[in-house]
Amino acid sequence: STGHLDTSSDQDFQSLSSKWGQEAVLDYVDAKYAAIDTIERIDRDYGLDCDFVRYDGYVYAEPEQDARAMRKEIDACRELHLAYPEAEVPLPFPVELGMKLPRNARIDPLKYTVNLAKALAARGVPIHEDTRMEEAIDYSGKVLVKTNRGTITADAAVLM
Repeated sequence: STGHLDTSSDQDFQSLSSKWGQEAVLDYVDAKYAAIDTIERIDRDYGLDCDFVRYDGYVYAEPEQDARAMRKEIDACRELHLAYPEAEVPLPFPVELGMKLPRNARIDPLKYTVNLAKALAARGVPIHEDTRMEEAIDYSGKVLVKTNRGTITADAAVLM
């Protein structure tokens, strides 16, 4: 399987900006970039061999579609100072208007997860499988995680 790590949004940036404000949209985009960069760094640092590949994504309007919405999105991205430029789309058919979404990536999520678990276990990090977290509490600089199998105390916890 393939996990696509993209910098786009399910909602257009114009709508997000109107609803939440420009600063929130920029924070959202920065968080997506940071997440992809972190996954790339973890893959490299731990030698996960998860088939991490960077690529540019594209959104486009075909000739029979109304390109006005795409134009508004490109303009909204420009107003937000996002590096999502109008672009030629590398497709074997004509498009009216396209926008490039840089810094996307793809991975094999199974390889990433299995190899990361192996790398962490080799470093002595406990992994609690088949354990349902019921509550996490910050307690005197520690994390108390109450589960269906008891309570775990740790300096830090990754809850998935």
